[in-house]
Amino acid sequence: MRKIIKKTVNILLVPGAILVVLPFILFILLRIPFIQTYVVQGVTKYISSEFKSTVSVGKVQFSYFNRLVLNDVLIKDKNNDTLIFAKKITAGIRQFDIKRSIMRFGRVNISNPVIALITDSTGSSNLNWYLDKISGNSTDTTINTKALFHISRINITNGRFALIDRKAGPSSSPIDFGKLRVDSISGVVDDFTVRNDSTTLDINGFSFRERNGFHVKRLSSKLLLNKSDIILTKTSIICDSSIINADRIALLADSSGSFSRFLQEVKLDVQLNKSLIYISEVNYFAPLIKDLNESVWLSGNVSGTVSELKGRNIHMSYKNETTLDCSFDLSGLPDIKNTFIFLEINDFRSVSRDIEQINLPGKGRILVPEPLRKLGIVSFSGTFTGFTTDFVAYGKINTSKGLISTDISLRPEKDKRFRIKGLMKGTDIAWPDNGEHRSSWQSHN
Repeated sequence: MRKIIKKTVNILLVPGAILVVLPFILFILLRIPFIQTYVVQGVTKYISSEFKSTVSVGKVQFSYFNRLVLNDVLIKDKNNDTLIFAKKITAGIRQFDIKRSIMRFGRVNISNPVIALITDSTGSSNLNWYLDKISGNSTDTTINTKALFHISRINITNGRFALIDRKAGPSSSPIDFGKLRVDSISGVVDDFTVRNDSTTLDINGFSFRERNGFHVKRLSSKLLLNKSDIILTKTSIICDSSIINADRIALLADSSGSFSRFLQEVKLDVQLNKSLIYISEVNYFAPLIKDLNESVWLSGNVSGTVSELKGRNIHMSYKNETTLDCSFDLSGLPDIKNTFIFLEINDFRSVSRDIEQINLPGKGRILVPEPLRKLGIVSFSGTFTGFTTDFVAYGKINTSKGLISTDISLRPEKDKRFRIKGLMKGTDIAWPDNGEHRSSWQSHN
């Protein structure tokens, strides 16, 4: 019996030893960078074959079963266009469950990444195509509501980003959202989450430069990408000249192709806190007045497309003593000469020295006649209706020399004069004669 037991133990000892030693040997082998690279390259080769695209990794280092270092990572889409390339990626893995379509990562550091989100001529996005492949929903019309891709924090250094729509036509604005290219990207992204058609992330201290010259020194915001909508909340943007603070900046589109017709089809919904706006930087998105290098402090709500724009509770200040409280409806931008304007002014205040500092491109500074300079602070409440070349002004002008009520039309002339027609009524007007006296008058022309 003893011999049988001893023989049985010896027989069981061998596979038992193998079961104990083999994982240890595999652990040692998988800590060797050469073996790790060989294994990962085998996996990427398999993925490339299954996805019918290119997935490759130059060198791999995997330690403690949750820290991954990848070099020369390249992912191409089904059309052989680059989706992602990164010189080096380090990532902490928290959960990787392909069956349940759940991937969670901790801190991810990315050096010199290149990311290109491309919508092809069929309307298919390369990113969505990969996510569908990973989640197994490429041919399944049902939505896996539990599918999740999450990264706690991403540190990006010297990145490049492109947003390309193959269906897009030429853009009417300098920044073309159908062929958007941004470089010199550095910053931190927190809570990057992709769930079905929505992507959310917190942007902290981002800087980048668009290829036409628009430069953002620092951007912080909460971003939601939902199908073709781009929504930023709690946003702070510091550009070369402008400083923008907004509770909400939303770009709402029916499809990604709408961004190639940005001025006509992309709806804006902007809730702006007090911000410093330079016209020269606004022109990157909607060319209003070329070469006008002026700035204003601005707050209020703006909605609609650029070509059909509405503003409510608009508060603006310019130079030292010019302020404006108004609402507006503009139809026809960016062609300012053919834009119909309805401007309701609750209160406008200014002085001649502020007006004379406006330098109109090709026309020089505005000249204020000497009698108007003596009026001091001029305030106005009323409405302007019409075009810049022909409009009607109705309201009341209050000055230190009296009150004027107007119902007039103004038409600019080529020699910087205005042709005025209508009714003006003066009340308690001070006349600067030897002994200043006040009177009332009415003029109809």
